Amino acid sequence: MTRNPIAHHIKGIGPALNAMQTLGFSPEQCFAGSGLEPETLSAPGQQITLLQQEQFYRHLLQLSGNPLLGLELGRAYRLEHYGMFGYAMLSTNNLRECAELGSRFSALAFSLFRIRFIEQEGWARLQFHPLHPIAPDLLAFHCDRDLMACWQGVSTALGKTIPLHSISLMHDQHSARKTYEQRFGCPVGFDAPWAELCFESSLLDTPMPCPDPETSQYFLTQCQRMIAQLSRQSPFIDRVRQTLMETPGHFPDIEVVAQRLNTSVRTLRRRLAEQETSFRRLLDEIRYQLARDYLKGGLRVAEVAALLDYSETANFTHAFKRWSNTTPSDFQHKNTQPTADQAPPP
Repeated sequence: MTRNPIAHHIKGIGPALNAMQTLGFSPEQCFAGSGLEPETLSAPGQQITLLQQEQFYRHLLQLSGNPLLGLELGRAYRLEHYGMFGYAMLSTNNLRECAELGSRFSALAFSLFRIRFIEQEGWARLQFHPLHPIAPDLLAFHCDRDLMACWQGVSTALGKTIPLHSISLMHDQHSARKTYEQRFGCPVGFDAPWAELCFESSLLDTPMPCPDPETSQYFLTQCQRMIAQLSRQSPFIDRVRQTLMETPGHFPDIEVVAQRLNTSVRTLRRRLAEQETSFRRLLDEIRYQLARDYLKGGLRVAEVAALLDYSETANFTHAFKRWSNTTPSDFQHKNTQPTADQAPPP
């Protein structure tokens, strides 16, 4: 199946631009030769592709002449820069809930890594696993930026620095070991299979400054919707997904979707078939993803069925069992966390 490169919202480069300005570089200098234009920052819904990100950050590295630029830019990121995702983390009760939510919805971060949160034997670990191969000349930059952004972003939100036990990096900048140890205040390992922040698990009980269960639930729902809309397929499939998600709690039929996309049902079916999918499969994928998130969030099965536009709870239960080979109740009881963006079997 043909898939497009990963894309992030253009606002993800905003903090990096601000940091570059503090280092003495103008936005015009930063955009020169990057293939991007300053006006794209204010364009609603504008995305930056993986290729554009590579060009942009490679240009910043050349412009600055600083191989440790990732550490500088990472300090500029705050949780609120991540929109709904960031506000959802800010409104959790404590650092543990914040880390769990950050791991669960890490696809909404401006990152090329999937974040995995692990708590065991008195230690809390935030692991950064590449979503795909990262260009060798940009690996150090992305590792440095994302670990620093995570650590500094949460520390800033808490109003105090989280003391780290150790960090691991995927690159081989051994010659800069002292700089890394000074910046992170802990021992540093290199050439690791994944990047990692490690600290004492007792810190996970640290309360977040603005806990608000009602607000947190609202932002959580918005994150679930955004995750359901994510697609690494064609722009046309993205448009179909977005159209299906326009009315929360109700999914339009194929005739309505075709009309909104200014095409015929026949053409819609044909174009989806060319991408080796179908209208039914896309709808199942969205419902399945939302169902898992709602069930993990503690909603009752009947409530989930209603949110997913099923007239009968039994119909939802039958569909969920078809997708996952288990019932919604059993799934919720086990509270399993998928390790990848799964889709229901064909």
